[in-house]
Amino acid sequence: MKKSTQLFEKLYGLKHIPETRWRIEASRFRGLRILEYMLEESKKFDWITQTISAAFGPIGLYWSFWNLGKNLGKVPRFLGIQQEVNCPMYRAWKARRPNLRPLKIDSTSKLLTPVMYDVKPHTYGTYRDLLGVLEETKGALCTINRSEFSTFLERDFEGMGIRGLLKEHGVEMGELREKTGLIALAGTLKEIDSGTIRKGSRVLWCLTSGVSHADGGAVAEFNISGLQGMLKDYGEQVSLAAAHG
Repeated sequence: MKKSTQLFEKLYGLKHIPETRWRIEASRFRGLRILEYMLEESKKFDWITQTISAAFGPIGLYWSFWNLGKNLGKVPRFLGIQQEVNCPMYRAWKARRPNLRPLKIDSTSKLLTPVMYDVKPHTYGTYRDLLGVLEETKGALCTINRSEFSTFLERDFEGMGIRGLLKEHGVEMGELREKTGLIALAGTLKEIDSGTIRKGSRVLWCLTSGVSHADGGAVAEFNISGLQGMLKDYGEQVSLAAAHG
């Protein structure tokens, strides 16, 4: 897919969207929101945990902490989680290699979620930045396999499964089609059980996926129904807002 996309770009003079720097920039905005939250009294975290593929997320998050969080003090440690059958970042980090090596995957059937399927994450050039995050925060990487994930789903939490417990706390997962967020939680609990994350630590788990219906709480300031007439509609909206002061 990557090779085809690059060829298409070259043949037609088009730009691939989104570019790597845009993805990191988007994560910086997420980092700003987390930073704002942590700067409030008694709302800091010991760890931030998230599934990673090319690691755009932690690179962007920690850029915001380091560059704009002068009053933050100690930043949270980072735990990145990958699927065991597709974990080039983890393997390189564990072997203390300075570069990534692509993994040969014959079938995606063993993957917990195809979304995290990327045999060439080294092409983004983000591995060294991830190493910087891990070194600066004294962080870690871990993996989750299919058996561990199944055990996690069957685990008893206060007399219910994990999805039931999350629902009790206002987190509705919907249909379990995309498992990335729960893989991160499974990895977090695995590292708590192993002692990497000390029990009693305050952990921010990044729920980066899930399939559910919007609750309707967010109200759009401007709706785009189609490209035709979009600029005209936007201009009228701006003029109306200016007229109301």
